[in-house]
Amino acid sequence: MSKHSRNMMWSLAWIWLACVFCNVAQAVAPDWQVVNYPNYTGVLARVKLDGVPIHSEGSLLAAFHGEELRGVAEILGANPDDDIDGEYYFSLLFGSSQSGETGFTFKLWNSADDTIYDLDKTLDFDTNYPQKPEIYGGFTAAGFAPCIMNVVPPAPTTYAITIVNGTASKAEAAAGEEITITSNNPDAGMVFDK
Repeated sequence: MSKHSRNMMWSLAWIWLACVFCNVAQAVAPDWQVVNYPNYTGVLARVKLDGVPIHSEGSLLAAFHGEELRGVAEILGANPDDDIDGEYYFSLLFGSSQSGETGFTFKLWNSADDTIYDLDKTLDFDTNYPQKPEIYGGFTAAGFAPCIMNVVPPAPTTYAITIVNGTASKAEAAAGEEITITSNNPDAGMVFDK
């Protein structure tokens, strides 16, 4: 084996070890299986997380009717071929067996943090969606007007703290649930840490 080949093998080994020890992992998209239907409608959407548009390549927007997945689209706008206005967006088609159906909900898989989020938008199925850019996003006289969807913030987690004989224990409580904190030593100060 030549000196060059040994050096290449050692270099590859060091790269592999660095990946293992640094816990390098790529986000894996959810294995969403779309149920196909004969009729389709669409939405041109921009999704925001904490007021900032999602811009993570590979992110997915999915349309659901109940628990049934009716459509999935990958984020667009990362290259000049699919850029509309310099921002990232989703062009999602979703299906139905009817010409009108209500109550479609949406989820986002954000590739940047490998998390699935519920979105605040609910839409009805309408095959005339291109003529309704104010609802489904699209083009108006002023230019591209996307449908804006926002990530629904998760409910805050609250905890019930029980102090017995100076020892504190923590148990999760439902958001909004009233909790009571008691102490057998009312003169002692209480310090709470996350």
